[in-house]
Amino acid sequence: MIGIYLIKNISNQKRYIGSSLNVDQRRRRHFKDLRKNAHGNRLLQRAYNKYGEKTFKFSLLEILITPQNLIEREQYWINSFNPEYNISPTAGNSLGVKHRPEAIEKNRKRNSGFGNGNAKITKELADEIIKELDIKTPPQVSEKYGVHLTTIFRLIKRMGYKYTRKYSEEAIKKMKSPRPNAKIANKRKVAMVDKSGKIIKKYESCRQAGKDINRVSSGITQSIKDNYLCGGHKFIYLE
Repeated sequence: MIGIYLIKNISNQKRYIGSSLNVDQRRRRHFKDLRKNAHGNRLLQRAYNKYGEKTFKFSLLEILITPQNLIEREQYWINSFNPEYNISPTAGNSLGVKHRPEAIEKNRKRNSGFGNGNAKITKELADEIIKELDIKTPPQVSEKYGVHLTTIFRLIKRMGYKYTRKYSEEAIKKMKSPRPNAKIANKRKVAMVDKSGKIIKKYESCRQAGKDINRVSSGITQSIKDNYLCGGHKFIYLE
């Protein structure tokens, strides 16, 4: 749905106005970022942290058939309401927005290579990176040369380098160590029960039960743990 939307703080009546080609998707993104304390609008984020999600109401101001006049209509509503949470007074751009020093530095690094997966590197640097990969992991090389990890993996592919994944001694020890809890879980007997709790069928393990109803064993285990149906059936541990 194409349209102009309003986010209103019902505690102080302050507002935020925006536009989107997909309003429902934009609404979900706004509140997802706010919950994670990672919203790009610092005014809206501070208010959310102070008042809580229940204080903010999302509503549609106008629905458009085509996107041609979207920015123009957003500007109309911004001019009409003068929303307090809009950092920029101009629809569709960030003119007038003042960025924090740490944000400016982060963007500078991203545009200069580090953090930029499409960064171009010289042939000499590429050769040096490939040599380093014989003794170091890609993340270590990425940190050393200030080159994004994506760029390094693209370089490995382009140059045909036969990369063997390297593990730390701690990681190797962890992989070799036994996992007793997993073995115990796989051996636990389970049963399918009806609504009253009467046993319908018994199984030697969650894996066997999963095969019977065409589900993975982890799904059976999780359904027992959280007490919900798996494939329309209820299961319990027998011991």
